[in-house]
Amino acid sequence: VDGNGELGLEAIDKGQTKIWQEFRHWITDKYENADALVSGLLGSKDTRIGVEDFSESLLNEGWRRGCEALIFASLDIERAGTIGTWNFRWFELEKKRVRLRERAQLNLSENTARLRFSLKRAAHSDLAEFKAFLQHKYG
Repeated sequence: VDGNGELGLEAIDKGQTKIWQEFRHWITDKYENADALVSGLLGSKDTRIGVEDFSESLLNEGWRRGCEALIFASLDIERAGTIGTWNFRWFELEKKRVRLRERAQLNLSENTARLRFSLKRAAHSDLAEFKAFLQHKYG
C-alpha cells in the first residue's frame, strides 16, 4: 500500500512487477506507434491471438527476458484466452509518457548547460573585476 492508501504492483509481487516494467520499456523502445506494435505482434488489427502465438511473436520480435505467459495473462484482462488490438490500448499513453520524459530530460540538459555557461561567464567576469581592483589598489 502506498502513501495514498492504494495497492501498487510492487506490493503484490516484485518479480512480476519487474517483468511488466521491463516489457513496457522494451515495447515502447521497440515500436514507434500502436500500428507498428499491432503489425509486429498480432499481424493485423483484426487478429486475436492466444498465448502460444503471442509467445512466438514476442520471441520473433526480439523479446529475450522470458515470462511470455505471465505478460499474456496481464494483457488478457478479460480472461478470454486471446488478445487483440484492444489489449494494447495503454501503449499510446505509455509512449506519450516516454516522449514527455525524454523531452524533460533534454530540457534539463539544455538548461543545465546554459546555467553552467552563465556561471562560468559570471566567474570570469568576477575574477577580471577582482584583478582590476587589485591592480588599481596595489599597482
